[in-house]
Amino acid sequence: MNILVVGERQDTRRILQMLLDKSRHRLERVSLEDFSEPDLESYDMVLVDGAVQDCTQQLNLMQWIREARRRYPHLPVAVMNNVGSQ
Repeated sequence: MNILVVGERQDTRRILQMLLDKSRHRLERVSLEDFSEPDLESYDMVLVDGAVQDCTQQLNLMQWIREARRRYPHLPVAVMNNVGSQ
């Protein structure tokens, strides 16, 4: 399974990699700024890191999710947030 992780935090990818360590899933990470036009044809699932800093980033994230869901209605899109010591 090809999984795209959209977000900024490196520790989120590390946690997901630990969870999927012995599986055949492949994670690819990209920041929202580097992936503004969603081309998600080669992915089986998209995980979005919802830990954003301010309202502008939150708005951009919501717009990106809406556009991705509009273009790829069959593709599962999940938003997650790593609640940690920070």
